[in-house]
Amino acid sequence: MKIENGIAYFDPARDGKTLFLPKEAEWAVFDADCVDNLIAAGFEHIELEEGNQFFEMQGGCLVHREKMELLLAEKGATMSANPLYKIVCDFSFPYKETREILRIPEGVEEIGLDVFRGRIKKLYLPASLKFIHEGAFRHTLDIEEIEVVEGNPYFCMENDCLIDKVRKALLYAVGNTVFIPESVKRIGRLVFLDHRFQKIFIPSSVEEIGEQNFFYFDRSADPQDSPYVRATHAKIYAAAGSYAEKFFCERGRGDDIALFPKTWQILK
Repeated sequence: MKIENGIAYFDPARDGKTLFLPKEAEWAVFDADCVDNLIAAGFEHIELEEGNQFFEMQGGCLVHREKMELLLAEKGATMSANPLYKIVCDFSFPYKETREILRIPEGVEEIGLDVFRGRIKKLYLPASLKFIHEGAFRHTLDIEEIEVVEGNPYFCMENDCLIDKVRKALLYAVGNTVFIPESVKRIGRLVFLDHRFQKIFIPSSVEEIGEQNFFYFDRSADPQDSPYVRATHAKIYAAAGSYAEKFFCERGRGDDIALFPKTWQILK
């Protein structure tokens, strides 16, 4: 690590499997590029020099005491009960690990972008959780079950879909066939950038579809063809006259969806 104005920066040319944080460091920056460099360098372990007043290690996780943020987790790290942090920052769990059960501990209030990677079979979300970034689970492979602790006013599971009740947004879908609830107005970004889905039913209640859903943009595409390339193999069903139909047609992919009457209940 190198220190500039109290901020610690990872230097892949010098650092390797052990990430050493000196006592002078007051803050550390782990953005997407930095985490990619950590992975490329073979990072596995965090070492915190004795005497540092700003950071603490808990369960293999680097925590900033004052800000109460989990910044980075080493390989095999766990999320301990009674956490020292309220915020799980973007890109903080860089390893593709299989976790049978992952419990976000009570006390955590925010989960950032692209936090977990690998396979999680069952995910528990606490009553304290107030915010989940759209795309928090984009590198999390096919979660089999999500349970939101009773009493959480912000999130719920409906039709095997994780719903942000405040934003009326779909954040994640469990399983290969997805019936989006009619309570949903927005499909969060990065939900359907995945080839595991087989069928997706979009109701007329959806008024907005976040970035990087269903397609990726191919700048090298033939000008005569649509530059939007399908990023899921799923068969898409949308309500006739809905925003979803317009969304596909505007991208030159109207033939990619099958239309159904106002309600999809008859298709179940």
